[in-house]
Amino acid sequence: MFIDEAVITVKAGDGGNGCISFRREKYVPKGGPDGGDGGNGGSIVLVASNDLQTLLDFKFNRIFKSEDGEHGLGSKMHGKNGRELQIKVPVGTQVCNAKNGKLIYDLAQPGESFVIMKGGRGGRGNTHFTSAVRHAPRYCELGEEGAELEIRLVLKLIADIGLVGFPNAGKSTILSKISKATPKIANYPFTTLSPNLGVTRIDYDKVMVVADIPGIIEGAHEGAGLGNQFLKHIERTRAIVYVIDMTGFERPDPAEDLKTLQKELKAYSKKLAGLPFIIAANKMDIPDSNDHYENFTKKIKRLKAFKDIKIFKISGLSGLNLDKLIRLMYDLKLFSEESAAREAAALESGREVLIDSSTAIEAGQLGTTFAELGKKTAPRRKPVSVKVNVLSPNEYQIVSEQFEADVKRVNFKADDALYYFRQLLKKYMVDKALRKAGARNGDTVYIKDFAFDYQDE
Repeated sequence: MFIDEAVITVKAGDGGNGCISFRREKYVPKGGPDGGDGGNGGSIVLVASNDLQTLLDFKFNRIFKSEDGEHGLGSKMHGKNGRELQIKVPVGTQVCNAKNGKLIYDLAQPGESFVIMKGGRGGRGNTHFTSAVRHAPRYCELGEEGAELEIRLVLKLIADIGLVGFPNAGKSTILSKISKATPKIANYPFTTLSPNLGVTRIDYDKVMVVADIPGIIEGAHEGAGLGNQFLKHIERTRAIVYVIDMTGFERPDPAEDLKTLQKELKAYSKKLAGLPFIIAANKMDIPDSNDHYENFTKKIKRLKAFKDIKIFKISGLSGLNLDKLIRLMYDLKLFSEESAAREAAALESGREVLIDSSTAIEAGQLGTTFAELGKKTAPRRKPVSVKVNVLSPNEYQIVSEQFEADVKRVNFKADDALYYFRQLLKKYMVDKALRKAGARNGDTVYIKDFAFDYQDE
């Protein structure tokens, strides 16, 4: 079964809690705090693998969770970090946010990996909370919760050449003859219900991957026939071979077929319509095919878009001219690779950073080289903003993603929790923001699911 889309939930491991502990040893009367830190939660990593061809593995297994970090212990023992969870996906898988559809990452190369969810940080033990006035803190931090996200995996097959045509044009037959692929073949439309890949070897070091795309009909980009669910697989191909049926049995005008196919690809994506292509006039072993071929070439050559395009007479069934077609397909692959390389080089040259002496003087960086100036430097950390919403005259809400995350890590069961919570409020200047908003003693302040009574110092 070919599955090219799946929705899964990934949950990174939670960080372990820190430890409240004190050194108790003979002849060491004031050992001090020795609580260890909690271990970090395990991250979730997506890895592109050639071992998988579809997303079938995700049809039934939809929830993935990595290991939690272990809690810290006394004697400054650090909790064990949670194990990283690696999820293998087929090469060509795009990772999108399931809620808004935004692309997160594209795993287009074998072995490529991406950390989709980072594990939660382990909480700090009480050794981290000593100060000049608190030599024996009875406080530790809770571990950070691992992030959770629902993602959509979309597989777009990667091939050098895509065979595109109407249903029953003979694409699967051609693929079975030029490779060892075994697609379903029958004399009726829509035999192929999912894309098939085949590897064609010309010489020892000359190999190309060919994709047989299920039949496309007029209105496919709007959902007609098998719809546009398979048009996305053509996006990854470097070049296209339009397979046109020359018998005239099912479709009387091959020239109109070609124009319709081009129109559908252009309606789905302008990039597809711009890919290099050749035309394979198929089923030339059938009587009257030559007459249709002559009419087809006359009509096509009149059109500017097809004026210099190569048209090959072939027969997938008898093997007529398939060896020549393979050679031409490989040349088409090389041409598309060279074009892509030129575009990439042009794009890269456009990104080069040009720095003159005036820029260096203005930046006050005469001591550094121009190469160093061109390097991308890490942006400065922006101060965390805390927003106060007035819910009613006596109720306020604090909104700040970073502050909310830190409040979650406060261990309110510890003896010194209130002191360190106040320190957190000062760190983010929440008390100042509340005073500015008009908060008074006894007013209720909400931080997500947590609430406390405001007390001005």
